[in-house]
Amino acid sequence: MSLTNCRLFPFAFDKMLLYSKVGSLISLIRVLKLFILIRFITTNMQLESIAGNEDDEYVSDALLAVKLKFVSSTDDIDTSIPYSPEFAYQHFGENETIIGYKNLCVTVLYSDTSLYLTCLIKYDSVMNGNSSIQCDNIVEKIKDVLPSTQLDAYLPFDKFKDKLLEQKKFRPYGELISKFSIEQEIGKERCFELYKFDKSETDPRLEEGIKFLERAQSIAFWYIESVQYTDEEDPRFFNYFLFESLKSSNDGLSCWKFAGYANLYRFYHYPDKERIRIAQILLAPPFRKMGLGPKFLQSIYSDLWKINAVWDITAEVPAGSFVIMRDYTDVLNCSKLPQFSKENLLNGFNLEMYNSAREKYKLCKTQSRRVYEILRLFHTKVNIPEEIKQFKSDVLKRLKKLVMDPKRDSARIAQSFADDEQSLAIAMKAFEPEQQQYQLEMIYENLVNNYRTVLNLLAKYEKNFMNKNTSTRKPFGFPFDPYPIQRQLMNAIYNSAEQGHISIFESPTGTGKSLSTICAFLIYLYKIFNKNNSLTWLEENEKRHKEDVERRIRELSLSLQGFSF
Repeated sequence: MSLTNCRLFPFAFDKMLLYSKVGSLISLIRVLKLFILIRFITTNMQLESIAGNEDDEYVSDALLAVKLKFVSSTDDIDTSIPYSPEFAYQHFGENETIIGYKNLCVTVLYSDTSLYLTCLIKYDSVMNGNSSIQCDNIVEKIKDVLPSTQLDAYLPFDKFKDKLLEQKKFRPYGELISKFSIEQEIGKERCFELYKFDKSETDPRLEEGIKFLERAQSIAFWYIESVQYTDEEDPRFFNYFLFESLKSSNDGLSCWKFAGYANLYRFYHYPDKERIRIAQILLAPPFRKMGLGPKFLQSIYSDLWKINAVWDITAEVPAGSFVIMRDYTDVLNCSKLPQFSKENLLNGFNLEMYNSAREKYKLCKTQSRRVYEILRLFHTKVNIPEEIKQFKSDVLKRLKKLVMDPKRDSARIAQSFADDEQSLAIAMKAFEPEQQQYQLEMIYENLVNNYRTVLNLLAKYEKNFMNKNTSTRKPFGFPFDPYPIQRQLMNAIYNSAEQGHISIFESPTGTGKSLSTICAFLIYLYKIFNKNNSLTWLEENEKRHKEDVERRIRELSLSLQGFSF
């Protein structure tokens, strides 16, 4: 807040000068704090009087009113896909609202290669000028988030169009590290290139590259909570840029589109190594939900694996989407190690697992343990209560030790949990023992659901991963993996029927009680009537299908005898 812009309580300035002349610095600070507090309270009261009514037509939800577009020419402005931001509080305040415009639409345009920006603002009408609250200056609020070195990154629309034309001359910053492709349609591949920007003082484009990085980081303010610009004067920061590589439709020359970036930091690891921490990683909105994230991360990993000085790779307090992407990549990698075989996993986590994961893939101990738990869950048979019990006990033991360890501060605890579990894990130390156990159970259920999400993605996109572990097929097709409570109910009903017990089961609404009961009893009855058959229901069904196909082929062959082609 600029003091020169304050209109309330003008007498406060006189008091400040008076105290300053007296020479009482402490009193000056107290008055300044009081002034800021009064200003803050008064402004918020006025805003609430306007924004208190959800139907107020001059109060816009920034997350709905703002859209981002990434364009390569003016022709793309109307046709390109608009993307909604996930956060807007750093631009428009904690409430993420824009005051003063009816039916507001703000389109933030980024040049899709060089990342200069402008915005187009449309609205039906402006709030009455007699109001005590001024309309938000949208352009200034967007520009305020840019660093002082990047004030020229926001351009008037005419100059923005010039930057679009200049993009043809763009060349990526840094050193080309690797190339890879992704097949989105049969026979159609999209090619990507990874560049490492290490801020070498001998790089003639160093200053330009730093400014480009800052423009890339400005996108993160819409998509990463609590993000800040990194200190570009700190030589321990280094970066990777991801670009899509294309051929110009006009002249066939190479051109690029910005696809993402990563900021990493080198920490010292005694005695002569470096611990690399991933500080930020972002995919531009047009390149999400296409399987690019794990490829991007794997390419960064591959470069770091070659560096002998790197001890391991860690991450800042991670967001949920990054946790899943990281788990996906690390589980896929570690599943190839003999130390993570099914036999070893079922015997518990050990030092050999950690050492092999660190030496081969630079995984830290915390992430190695997480990978172990995901792979152990993969090999745990959900229809065998004892295996589930052992797995759960193993995970709960780790969680309890992690949360209740008096040597661990809040920051270290937070790094071990996804963003939606951090506050709960930190607060648990103040709970009673019974409450602690209940909260641990909640964290465990969330954790297992996240693990299952990773395994489901691997099953969908990594056929080799699944083929390698065919023995772990789940015997039940319903309920689906993300809902363990359904499987628990079905297993309990099946066990009760098999043991001849009369039981009463209580289950929440929405767990599929009818289907759970039907599935359990159908499998139970099937086993009764097929006691002498060693085949499972799925195997027998496949056998019958195969026999039926063979029979039809024989019939078709007989019917075609005598015909010539």
